[in-house]
Amino acid sequence: MKNISFSALFLAVGLLFWACEPALQDKIDIGDAPDAPSFTVTFPTDANNPVFTNNATGTLAYWSFSNGTKAEGDVATTYLPKKGTYTATLTVYGKGGSNKSTQDVEITIDDPNSCTDPFLEFLTGCTSKTWKLAPEANALYVGPDVNTSWWGNPLAEVTGERACQFDDEYTFAASGDYTYDSKGEVYAENTWAGVANNGCVADGSLPAGVSAWGSGNHAFTFTGGTNPTITVIGEGAYIGLAKAGTDGEVTTPQGSVTYAVNSFGNGRMVISCPYSWGLWRFTLVVK
Repeated sequence: MKNISFSALFLAVGLLFWACEPALQDKIDIGDAPDAPSFTVTFPTDANNPVFTNNATGTLAYWSFSNGTKAEGDVATTYLPKKGTYTATLTVYGKGGSNKSTQDVEITIDDPNSCTDPFLEFLTGCTSKTWKLAPEANALYVGPDVNTSWWGNPLAEVTGERACQFDDEYTFAASGDYTYDSKGEVYAENTWAGVANNGCVADGSLPAGVSAWGSGNHAFTFTGGTNPTITVIGEGAYIGLAKAGTDGEVTTPQGSVTYAVNSFGNGRMVISCPYSWGLWRFTLVVK
């Protein structure tokens, strides 16, 4: 048997590895990463709807904005209803990698049609929000002031005598629309609605003079600030109890009713109709 030198063996192994390595000409040149992109910002419709255009070519474009929205494509839009400085980030991808750039965008005015008031945002969620009477004792309350009652609903009435009142829904939209949905039945009493018996009455069985107290589509306005108010507008529009009008208890549907907002927060709102002799108070929660 012949001896094989160590150097010869090493040479043979080296040649084997060299033979297995791909030829340089077989490698694909994917190119360099794209340059940091530039983009333009325009306001073709109004000051709160900027349009962003990617000036780079041959790339995939992805956008993110400091208001939390994202987009993709060479042209993107976002809605910025409140004045301030926002940051737009464009990231472009090419075969060789990615690159990005940022740009600050100045919004000079609040959108007059936007949901910028804190109370409107709370009431509507800036889209639409539905409220109901809180399923608890004293959600309906009448007394000389907000802290002293002559009467408040017992807890048992939530699912008992007044069940048809506690399932009512009051929906406020940021557009100014207000919808009352009785779920088919209204709580009514002989003394102020003219029904035969106190209790739940089908919308279609309400006496002609008070039929507007059934389900309906209406409107609302509000005042913000430290002492908000809500005014529901449209014949028969109300919140909580039909007979509680703006200036006192009523026996016919009104064209509008205004409520003082005593407190709001954490999905809960207390409103009232104050009169010279006392007030009606209603506690509502988000559905």
